[in-house]
Amino acid sequence: MSLFGKTILMGTHVEGISSYGQEEIIQATIEQDNVLFKSVTDKKKTAKLSLRKINSVRIFTEKEIVEKDKSVVGRAVLGTLIAGPLGTIVGGMTGIGSKKKKKDYRILAITYDSDKRIIILEDKWAANFDKFTKELNKLIKAEDNLVL
Repeated sequence: MSLFGKTILMGTHVEGISSYGQEEIIQATIEQDNVLFKSVTDKKKTAKLSLRKINSVRIFTEKEIVEKDKSVVGRAVLGTLIAGPLGTIVGGMTGIGSKKKKKDYRILAITYDSDKRIIILEDKWAANFDKFTKELNKLIKAEDNLVL
């Protein structure tokens, strides 16, 4: 999705922005020297992150084939990332059984101030994960090369 040449990322907020709840659908755009975050359901809820604070932007992909007694630990870890302690239990339990299922989980992680991060999940509402990540990485690399 693009509006007047701006790439708009859409995804589900997992953690990192205190004004948004888990599973809140958000949009992110790059404007001037900032990444602007906006809730899709409540346009008044906005947040801003300076490009200068961003250390890295990465998409993590986890492909998993679920078979009998496999991937319980992996699903528990992914469940924790997405939904906290309750997600550990539910995620681990979904790895039990004999169903074969293939899933791709993509998670965008924006690390800033060395140890803080914003996590956005790509789900059915998501758009522009790759394009947004590429543009943002290009901008933060350019920031690193500035000589003042």
